[in-house]
Amino acid sequence: MERKRNKGKIYQYSAESLHNVLAAIHDGMSVLRASKTFQIPRTTLRDKLAGRTPLHARRVGPECQLGKHVEEKLVEWIVGMAARGFPVNKEGLLYSVKKLVEEANMETGFVNKTPGKKWLELFLKRHPIVRQKHAEYINKARASVTEEKIREWFSETTTLLGKNIDILNFPAKIWNMDETAMFLSPKGALILAERGKSTYDITTTSEKENVTTLITVNAEGEIAPSLTIFKYDRLPAAVSNAAPPGWGIGKSDSGWMQSETFFEYFSNVFFPYLQQKNTTFPIVVFLDGHASHLSLNLGKFCREREKLSW
Repeated sequence: MERKRNKGKIYQYSAESLHNVLAAIHDGMSVLRASKTFQIPRTTLRDKLAGRTPLHARRVGPECQLGKHVEEKLVEWIVGMAARGFPVNKEGLLYSVKKLVEEANMETGFVNKTPGKKWLELFLKRHPIVRQKHAEYINKARASVTEEKIREWFSETTTLLGKNIDILNFPAKIWNMDETAMFLSPKGALILAERGKSTYDITTTSEKENVTTLITVNAEGEIAPSLTIFKYDRLPAAVSNAAPPGWGIGKSDSGWMQSETFFEYFSNVFFPYLQQKNTTFPIVVFLDGHASHLSLNLGKFCREREKLSW
């Protein structure tokens, strides 16, 4: 028969709690009473009083693999984007971490340098403000559009532009990006047929559910090279060759926009196009609010080139 073993109690305490309990003991409180009051093991207190272990509290659990400073930067970015009306989704966060790991050549236990579900759960526990900000945005996004909301949007935009508010006087510097999906195999239309018999209206043989196209236009009506995304593991040569000159062609598992795809378009298609036009920076880019556009390295890319992206 297997012997049942009693699991020992796991104590978690902060450096402040340890400091307080040691001060209480020095003021006359017994070690036993201090242990029960502050929920710190007696052996731990005795070892620290005797100098056998350091006085500072040991952190319970594994250290975060990215380091405290990097995680704080991630939180700052997530909260900042949420304040602008762009909540960062799971895919955008994990992709951003992957790029950070690659660029810094960091040693982590991530598979393919991409954090997994467990890391995300622990990250959210360490930084509960991330969940809070995301929930606030969801509630805001679901609110109906009113005159007050529109005026609030203009006020927030003015604040965000700050010293670059003069950009709004130059239509060529005001860009808007919006994407639309084109379904290649839409749900069939209603047809008349014999009751009880299965009938299909076969009008397409495409197995690709949809393609997504991102259109980029400025306030002067100028159209920049666009991006079309296909649901392919590998893009056929015929697709690439059929694209208009300068257009971006991307792929994703779903045929929808993803953070990596958008960054590649922004950095390798849209920005070179602006350079070719001898555009003076900064400019402003308005997006449609999709979280799939966001990544930490996109913000870094824009800042390094003194380019305003929003």
